[in-house]
Amino acid sequence: MDDRFEHPAGCATHAELLSWANIAFPKLASSGAARDETVRDGIDAATTRAAERIMKKTPDHFYSSNWYRTVSLAVFLTAASVSLAGPVWGEFIPPDPLDKLWEQHMLDGKASSVGIFVEGSNISISERSGARLLTDTQRGGWIETLHSEPYGINIAMRGEGFWRNGGWNVMGGVLSKVTDGPSVVQLYAKIVRHQHPYFPFNKDPSTDTGYEFFLLHRKKEISGAMIVRAWRFPPEDVASEESGHGGRIDHIRAFFAYDPSIQTATVKITGLTRPFEEQVDLSSVIQSGQQELPASGEGTK
Repeated sequence: MDDRFEHPAGCATHAELLSWANIAFPKLASSGAARDETVRDGIDAATTRAAERIMKKTPDHFYSSNWYRTVSLAVFLTAASVSLAGPVWGEFIPPDPLDKLWEQHMLDGKASSVGIFVEGSNISISERSGARLLTDTQRGGWIETLHSEPYGINIAMRGEGFWRNGGWNVMGGVLSKVTDGPSVVQLYAKIVRHQHPYFPFNKDPSTDTGYEFFLLHRKKEISGAMIVRAWRFPPEDVASEESGHGGRIDHIRAFFAYDPSIQTATVKITGLTRPFEEQVDLSSVIQSGQQELPASGEGTK
């Protein structure tokens, strides 16, 4: 690293120090390279090297001037900018056991809403009853409040990043359901939201949000369910827009219809970058008689 950081007056400018911080963190600034331990080690090492260089150049002014505070600010601003960088899609996968917990509770199909908090190896679960399931007309396709209604699921995990405020939320529930003889057909909506670790500025944290939808078939009086079809939409498929505080707003809505005369379900989703509507023939599933359904994800697409 060169010696261009000495200001004629004996101290560097904020811009020079920020430039130095960006040079000191080339690997951290690259996509997918910001790992928790790497960030912490980088901050410690960079701060130490900066202090040593400055003390050699201007030892009498180090603590009496703005050097110390500026170096710390530069390093922490760089770490914050790294934490706000979005991951590539390959990294947009909730860590275990979030997806497994979601599928377990979805297939169980308990009418209460369940809240799950994951912290390390500890998993705490709470259940709440008493809320009512909105009608399709009342809901209007919106899915953000499904986790607080009957059959709702809300799983949260925090602790990512240098600031320990990054993490995941996996939440949703039953969007709509119909009965056809002994069969129950349900459409589950699932929101997968990753909140990036962030420096606590007065702005919304950076998030990436994807959506998943599951068409389930159940038999009355028989536990478990079968996933007939699943649709997954990563963040890049969502037509989001910026909010006024640095965050983003989605307008995802989902609609479900069932035609009993041909035993066909129609799923329509708006708020994506492209229109989506699909029909699913359920006749073979519904006409399967008294066959017991497996509590598994077979049939997933």
